Amino acid sequence: MLYRLKNMSARLFVVNMRTALAVHLFSRAKDAGMVTEDYVWIATVALGNVVDGLSPDDIDNLQGILTLRPYVQGTSLARFKARFHLENLNTDRVHTPSVLLFRAYNTAWATCIAAEIAGVSRLAIRVAEIDLSRHGLSANRRVFLDSILNTTFDGLTGDFRMVNREVQPPSYEIVHVNRKGALGVGLWTPPLSLQPQKLSRKGYSFDNSRRSVFWREDTVRTSKGREKTGFPLNLDTKHSLNLESKRRNARKLVGGRSGKLCRSYNEKLLRIGVPQKDGFKAFVNVSRPYFFCKDNATRPSTTKQVTGYIIDVFETAMEKLQHPPCYDFCVFDGSYDELVGNVSLGILDGAAGDVTITANRTGQVDFTMPYTQSGVSLLVLSESDLEPIQWTFLAPLTKELWFATVGFFFFTGFVVWVIERPRNPEYQGSSLRQFSNASYFIFSTLTFSHDHIIRSLLSKIAVVIWCFLVLVLVQSYTASFSSILTAERLHPTVTNLDQLLVNGDYVGYQHNSFVYSMLRDRGFSKHRLIPYSREDEYADALRKGSMNGGVSAIVDEVPYLTSFLFSDARYQNEFQIVGHIYKTPGLGFVFPQGFPLLHNISTAILNITEGNEGSQFEEKWFGTAATTPTVSNKPSTPLTLQSFSGLFLTSGFFSSLMMLISIMRLAHARWTELRHGDADPMDNISGDEEFRQLHPEA
Repeated sequence: MLYRLKNMSARLFVVNMRTALAVHLFSRAKDAGMVTEDYVWIATVALGNVVDGLSPDDIDNLQGILTLRPYVQGTSLARFKARFHLENLNTDRVHTPSVLLFRAYNTAWATCIAAEIAGVSRLAIRVAEIDLSRHGLSANRRVFLDSILNTTFDGLTGDFRMVNREVQPPSYEIVHVNRKGALGVGLWTPPLSLQPQKLSRKGYSFDNSRRSVFWREDTVRTSKGREKTGFPLNLDTKHSLNLESKRRNARKLVGGRSGKLCRSYNEKLLRIGVPQKDGFKAFVNVSRPYFFCKDNATRPSTTKQVTGYIIDVFETAMEKLQHPPCYDFCVFDGSYDELVGNVSLGILDGAAGDVTITANRTGQVDFTMPYTQSGVSLLVLSESDLEPIQWTFLAPLTKELWFATVGFFFFTGFVVWVIERPRNPEYQGSSLRQFSNASYFIFSTLTFSHDHIIRSLLSKIAVVIWCFLVLVLVQSYTASFSSILTAERLHPTVTNLDQLLVNGDYVGYQHNSFVYSMLRDRGFSKHRLIPYSREDEYADALRKGSMNGGVSAIVDEVPYLTSFLFSDARYQNEFQIVGHIYKTPGLGFVFPQGFPLLHNISTAILNITEGNEGSQFEEKWFGTAATTPTVSNKPSTPLTLQSFSGLFLTSGFFSSLMMLISIMRLAHARWTELRHGDADPMDNISGDEEFRQLHPEA
């Protein structure tokens, strides 16, 4: 466990154990090289109570730790030692007792004082009363108990006082253990915070400010406890390190560009594996010279060049940490599963690459929040559909809209004929003449070239509303038809994964990707799967096709396919991304399970992706076109009946209303004629005379 903790970036540990177990732990920690200036150990009061009574060998194992113990006043301790020496003259040397002995002494002293106050010698306490379970608390013992609870005196560990039947918490002394022993560096009084105190005691050193915690030889450097960070307990800036200056220097050297800062402060150098890729350089690009992860585990790669979108996100996320760790990149030549396995085994401290978050991998390592969304899709060849179609002119309107339009043409023509026939000579004569004139008039409204005169006000109202509907319909038809004729119609050669499986086509995938396992699980045979590494290989394989030594489709994650399409302007018209056949959380950085900075790095990644930095990185490596929403080149969809239902209902309503009014007028005239036995005056009015009456100015 200690060696596993040593490989982690955490350098501050809190120990809460029994004395024997804690001493054994620090002995093993010293053997593991963890009791040094690179680590901070804080032990609870359980060890601080007995630290003065430990052997020199145990003290040597505890050098550098911080702990707490109840504060013992120096004057009280000196008086106790002098009195103990007078009462025990045969003792050559008086050892400093532990805090537990001080507490036992205070307890005995409180008991004596309480007994003296309560007059225990005068109390008649029988032996039979000792059995509290049978007799309860007698009056004599109650008096004695009340005396103890009310006893107060100045003890060795401070004021002895009972509060709620418990001893009042003492002030605690912050103790630092070095080869000289346990030295006090501050005073803490619960529930208050750490306060500077003016203290003095033989064998201990205090001043007006809290002291810095020094190591073994009291060197000038302060203990870190975390990489690049001091751990001062004082507020005196002339004795402490300039932490902000150190942090700025650390950020300048972060990212593996130099190992000088790490070596000078003996910090653990995190080895971050970067996958070696032959293609998709925008994600991760490793240019020579570089060293492999299996070569030198400690030599910093000051001359290597590791760049790419993923590296920029990783370095920026590390820089955003309050205490950025020191790390260096090494190139890993292997599959992504092998890279994850090396991190899980502790061979690598992390991985900064395009590693997909999958369920199998999360059982071995921890992932940060994804820095890009992902998923698996098909990349296929596009076919252009530019051949002329005989019935293309019907495409702008749906079948329902065509039927409705033709039906309303005849209905409106019928309405005009019903209204105009009794009065307009143009709509009189033989049945064929009436039908042809009415049909010609109503269809001529498509081009607004109708020259037949309609004389009834009712028919004019119906025709005006119908012409408005025709105007809207003709304009919409023209726009949609133009779009169909001018737009390039591209459709994919393959639409789904099952089609490839049934046809027995060859399928490509990215080398070392988890997509291979996914395709094998879907039923694809091994000899039908062909790995590729570069963008140009993708294009060549798709152009050849399965019949000519290529593939029918490339199955890969969406970020790679998107990067492929925008890597060359020709690819956008030649290839298409089809479907979404597999969902993944995205790409993330890999760290061992329990890595303490994982949450902080994930928070930094969210700040990057949600802010302007993420967009800037995408534009830098993938171009502006990749971050701009693309406009679809698909032709417009056919116009539906629902889009014009309001106009059809309006035209039908008014046409029916006008026809109904005309029929009612005609019926009224006939009824009047039959009633009076003579002709109705309206029948004697010709169409021209009615027109002149309605339009006297004509």
